[in-house]
Amino acid sequence: NLFSSAFLRRFADFGPNGMGAIYATNRSSGVSSTSLVVDLAQVGSGVGVIAPRSWVSPTRDVDAFENIGEVGLGDIDLDTTHDLLYVVNLFAKSVQVVNLTSYLETGTAVGSESVSQLPAYPAPNCVNGQDRPFALKFKTDKVYLGVICDASDAGGTSADLNARVYVYDLNLGVWSVAVAPFALDYDRDPVYSGNPTFLANFQPWTDSFVLSEWHLTY
Repeated sequence: NLFSSAFLRRFADFGPNGMGAIYATNRSSGVSSTSLVVDLAQVGSGVGVIAPRSWVSPTRDVDAFENIGEVGLGDIDLDTTHDLLYVVNLFAKSVQVVNLTSYLETGTAVGSESVSQLPAYPAPNCVNGQDRPFALKFKTDKVYLGVICDASDAGGTSADLNARVYVYDLNLGVWSVAVAPFALDYDRDPVYSGNPTFLANFQPWTDSFVLSEWHLTY
């Protein structure tokens, strides 16, 4: 089985089961067959909401712009037994655990009885911003979680952006720091080779789409 989750992005809609859906695609017969595994918008702690979007007329999709990374699902990963699926819930800022046993036996989507949650990860004490989890990896009875500080509050600057990696030990039942916080305000290569001043440096998160702030004229 290949597991995939819904993800919010601009100019693209969700699959048939919406923003909280996780699917499995089976190709054992040589023909792809995809089915719903769980809808975390209906079970667990919810995944947030976004206004319905229309594709009838030209749009900048500002509804998605202001919600990306804040609602819906982030990274997912299987444990070594392939019986548990770990999921980053961007809205709840948590790691949820989907027990796949029932789905693998019946092919029917699981409900709340198969969904649990890891304890909250340590507060990163962000300056001028909020913590945002996303990246996730399971390895040797440990769950690794990447979390950034988004510098999204008023007065936030690139100097407030940073990232770290936490690790949850399933045997000990505790979180700890796997990779200490590191700054994200370093220079990156230009996004447009014709103008080297357009650096691709990371910027504070913003929910406002202001066209004048975008380098659209080359």
